[in-house]
Amino acid sequence: MHLSILEAFACKKMVFAFYNNPIKKDYLEMTPFKKWIVIEKDPKKMANKVIDYLNNPAKYQPLIDRAYEWVKKQTWEKITEKYLQLWGVQI
Repeated sequence: MHLSILEAFACKKMVFAFYNNPIKKDYLEMTPFKKWIVIEKDPKKMANKVIDYLNNPAKYQPLIDRAYEWVKKQTWEKITEKYLQLWGVQI
């Protein structure tokens, strides 16, 4: 999921992410890009957020722009380092 979100940012797309368990919720809410995605568990609430996006794309453009600027600075080395930190591997 992580790389898919980064790819969406690189394509300047808004990201809407569902969670259905506490681990996925934590993953989405603890990630460095949480400020630029819409996170939701309830399908009706998510549908309303998507409708809001479709009706007001300019409202979401700053999120898309910030996500794009951030993702341009990400590298395979940074992603690898982050995963190794998460797994507790010392280099």
